[in-house]
Amino acid sequence: MKPFDASGAFRVAIEGNEVRQLGVQSAGVSVLSQALAFGVQLSATVVLARLLSPNDFGLVTMVTTASLLLTSFGLSGFTEAIVQREKINDSIISNLFWIVVGGGFLLTVGFAATGSLLARFYGNQGIQSVAVAMSITIFLSSISVIHLALLRRAMHYSAVSANVLVGRAVSVVVAILLAWAGWGLWALVAGAVAQALTQSIGAWTLCQWIPSRPRRVAGTGSMVKFVPR
Repeated sequence: MKPFDASGAFRVAIEGNEVRQLGVQSAGVSVLSQALAFGVQLSATVVLARLLSPNDFGLVTMVTTASLLLTSFGLSGFTEAIVQREKINDSIISNLFWIVVGGGFLLTVGFAATGSLLARFYGNQGIQSVAVAMSITIFLSSISVIHLALLRRAMHYSAVSANVLVGRAVSVVVAILLAWAGWGLWALVAGAVAQALTQSIGAWTLCQWIPSRPRRVAGTGSMVKFVPR
């Protein structure tokens, strides 16, 4: 999908009948993908439980919970702003892209820096290195936020669901193979990084848009203010 025409205007036009058809199709794909994702995750948990210790799961879960909360706080709302905005163009969305990526970079550095605090809070020094590694997922996730939002605005929900499912599957395969190789908790960390990377690559592949350099454009400020928190 190429979301913008030569003039920079959002060009994906959908007729009334297509809206209904896409809505029904997307609902079915979403339900199917969620069921498949649940099955994949359940199977992976059973396998990994035999390869890893409860301590490995516990350490990674503590760090993952903190990183997800930080990501949700810092990057949420931009998708809704793009989907709900009446008119968007290439220049404004490019500015939003750099804002999101810049915010993702700052959150990544900030989360990595707080690894020592998390280690003190939980009383486990091993958490610090895990936090530094897991911080990469924040930046990788920020790269795909705008592209996924454009796909949703164009009602390509099936593509978004498939992208999530593929990312989950790659994560599971990487985690199981590395756990089998004796990586311990780092297998789970590598799986999380692989999932974020796969979904970002998928988002850029499905939405064939390259942001332009940031510039002063009327409407950028109002888009940022439009972001619900």
